[in-house]
Amino acid sequence: MFLDDDVVLETNYFKALLNTYKIHEDALAVGGYITNEVHWEKSSSSNSKDKFYIDGWQRSEPTRFKVRRWFGLLTDTPPAVLPSFGHGRSVSFLPPSGNIYGVEQIMGGVSSYRKDVFEKLTFSTYFEGYGLYEDTDFSLRIAKIGKLYVNTNAKLTHYHEPSGRPNYFKYGVMVIRNGWYVWRVKYPKPSFKARIKWNTTAGLLTLIRITNIANTKNRILALQESVGRLWGLFTLIFSKPKHQ
Repeated sequence: MFLDDDVVLETNYFKALLNTYKIHEDALAVGGYITNEVHWEKSSSSNSKDKFYIDGWQRSEPTRFKVRRWFGLLTDTPPAVLPSFGHGRSVSFLPPSGNIYGVEQIMGGVSSYRKDVFEKLTFSTYFEGYGLYEDTDFSLRIAKIGKLYVNTNAKLTHYHEPSGRPNYFKYGVMVIRNGWYVWRVKYPKPSFKARIKWNTTAGLLTLIRITNIANTKNRILALQESVGRLWGLFTLIFSKPKHQ
């Protein structure tokens, strides 16, 4: 089991995780569930484009997904399952339903694995240091050989420490280049349509981040990350990441 140092566990966290392996004997990895990063409510309808709905729950739909909807770039897979053009919904789009969900991605800081996974796989050296999406890379490779789950009863809170991130220019570069890397982990030979949609979505999300320079308080950070994303997109033309 792996835990970040800025999380606080509920008392049944380990019991719930271990119980998942008993219920799903095919599980190779199981993720916990962060409760304090997204506000969820019970839903009685599903007709507002400002909300995301799943299993009788609703949460606010982030701006980036609202804009993606306008351009026909919404994901066609469940949360934590990577679509053919990447850019899926994360674990944070799974509701606090108490259910166990089959996934392809779990978060590294709230994760657990069967020991024999490490007899077959190791973490990629590509992500040494601060490696954004390292957990996604490892999860997607596990998903090729077995099952992963998130147990929403294995609850904890996450008090994110901003100083743990690199500078925002480097972070922006990682969003693009590491995002491309993990997309190709699952889809090493994507279709032409998928390639167009990945690049279009990456460009659109970069434009959205650029608008934050004008409409957020942290304008300098938004600028740094935006420039990093633009640089990341540019470098992909000449130098794509090589898989380890």
